Amino acid sequence: MSRLASFQALFTLYAPREMCSTLVADQPGLVLTQNLLFTLLRMDQGVVQFPAPNPCQNIISIYDSKDELMAYVEAKETETQLFGFIHNNKFTEAYECASEAREKLINSCEDSRAKAASLPIYLRRFTTFEVLMRCTICGTEVLERQKKYAIAISWQRFLLKTPELKPFCSSRRGALWDRLALNLHAHMKEREEALQEIEEGMNDDAVADKDKLMLQDRAIKISNRDFLEKIVVMEPIKKEICGITLAKDLGDSRINRFVLKDPDGRFVECGVEEVVRKHYIENEGFSSGVHAEGSIWHTVLGLLFYDILFDHNVENVWFSELQTNPVDLNSKSLYYNRRERFDERFKWVELAAEEELAETIRATWNAQKSLETSEINWELFEDVEHFLEFFFCCPRLGLLSVLKRIIMDYRNCRSGFPDLTTWNTLTRTIAVIEVKGPGDRLSTKQRLWLDFFSKQSIRAEVCHVIARSNLDLR
Repeated sequence: MSRLASFQALFTLYAPREMCSTLVADQPGLVLTQNLLFTLLRMDQGVVQFPAPNPCQNIISIYDSKDELMAYVEAKETETQLFGFIHNNKFTEAYECASEAREKLINSCEDSRAKAASLPIYLRRFTTFEVLMRCTICGTEVLERQKKYAIAISWQRFLLKTPELKPFCSSRRGALWDRLALNLHAHMKEREEALQEIEEGMNDDAVADKDKLMLQDRAIKISNRDFLEKIVVMEPIKKEICGITLAKDLGDSRINRFVLKDPDGRFVECGVEEVVRKHYIENEGFSSGVHAEGSIWHTVLGLLFYDILFDHNVENVWFSELQTNPVDLNSKSLYYNRRERFDERFKWVELAAEEELAETIRATWNAQKSLETSEINWELFEDVEHFLEFFFCCPRLGLLSVLKRIIMDYRNCRSGFPDLTTWNTLTRTIAVIEVKGPGDRLSTKQRLWLDFFSKQSIRAEVCHVIARSNLDLR
C-alpha cells in the first residue's frame, strides 16, 4: 500500500462525505485532499463554522477490514481518473477505465455486495459497489459519445436488470431507462422494444415521479400520443413579455443580453430573470421579489426545522466537523430517521400563532447565522425581519405542503423550483414564476413543481421573455 493511498484512506475515514469522488465530476481540477486541508485550516482560523458536532466523536464504521477500505479508496481513484478523461475528451481511455470498473462489478464477491446492499441507502454511496456502478454508468455515456449504441444498450440493460445491483445508484435508474429507450428508438430503430423498456421503467419502484414523467414524455413522442398517461400534470399558466436585447455578436457565446433602465434612466445589462422580476413588481401587483429558485424555500425549511435537520443525536449521519448537513439529508431517510419530531413540528407550524412562529425563526436566525449550512442562504434577505415579511405572505397550509414534499423525498424534490418568488406584504400574496427565454423548455422537475404550487393555491406561472432588438432603443 503506497503512502499516498494510506493518506487517502485516513482522510476518507475522517471525512467520508468531503472525500467523495463525485465532487470531482463538476470540478475536474479539484484535489479532494487539498480542499479538505484548506477547509480544516479555515475552520481552525474561525473563518467558517459548520452545523456538525465539534468535536465529532463518530467515525464511519462500515468497513470490516483494511482491504475493504482500500478497495473503496481504489474505486474512488478510478472514478476520479474517469472524470478527468471525460473532461479532456479522452474517450478511449475513459472507456477502458469504465470497462475495468464494470469487470470488477461483475466479478465482485456476493457476500460483500449483499453486505453493502444491506446498509442504509445514504451509506451505500461510501461503498466500492456504488462507486463501480457510477463508473459503469459513466461508461454508458462514453459509449454513446463514441456512437457505440449497441454496446451502450448492453451495459444499460446490465445495470438495470441485474437484481443484485438494484440497491445501488437507485436515483440514477430513471435516467438510465430513458437513455436505453432513446438508444433503442433513435439509433437502433427498435420502436416496440423502446416502448417495452419504457413500460418496465414506469413500473420500477425505484424510479421517481420526475423520471417517470420524462419516460412518459418519451413514450408519447415515440407512440405518436398512443400511450396511456399515468402521471397527469396540469399545463401551467403562460405569459409573454418583451425584453430589450443588445446585439448578439459581442464576442462571447451568450445568445441574448438583456438590458433595463436604471433609476437614472440609463440602460444597464441584466439577466432575463431581472427583466421578469421588474415586470411583476411594476405590472403584476407585487412589492418584492427575488431570483433564488429553491434557495428561498430551503431557507424556510432550515429556519423552521433547524434543530431537527441538524440534530446531533441521530445516529450514523455525522462523521466529520466539516459537514454542512447530515449524510442522510439527500434521501428519504431524512424524514424516516426523524419522523416523530417532523410530524410534531408539522402540526405545530400549522396551528401556531404568528408571533410564536416569528419568535422561533428569530431565535434560529440569531443563534445560527454564523454557520455555513446547506439549507439556509443567509444572504438572501437583508435581515430576519425582511425574511418574515416574505414568510407571512405565504399561505400557511400551502407552505407546509411545500416543506413536507421536500422533507419526505429530498433527493427528488430538492430542486426544480421556479426561478422567481414575488410577494406583496400588504395583500399577503405570493407568486412563483419560471422564467424562460427564447427557445427554453421546462424540465420535468419544473413542471411537477409548478403543478404542485398551483394545487396548493399558490400562483404559479411561466413567463416567456421575447427578445426585442436594441434598435428599439434608438
